[in-house]
Amino acid sequence: MLVSLVFIPHYFMIFMMMFFAGVQILCLSMIGEYASKCYMESKHRPIYIIKKQSRKGIQND
Repeated sequence: MLVSLVFIPHYFMIFMMMFFAGVQILCLSMIGEYASKCYMESKHRPIYIIKKQSRKGIQND
């Protein structure tokens, strides 16, 4: 029989479970952000699209 049985309050265990669940969700969101940025960059699309190009500064010889 165990002589020194340590009593841990139930609210402390609930707090620890909620804390580690929050850490897991935070890590998953960081991985998701990284994966989405890698996916968007892998498409090789330009950051912006030029709608109209002016020929004001171009000299034709």
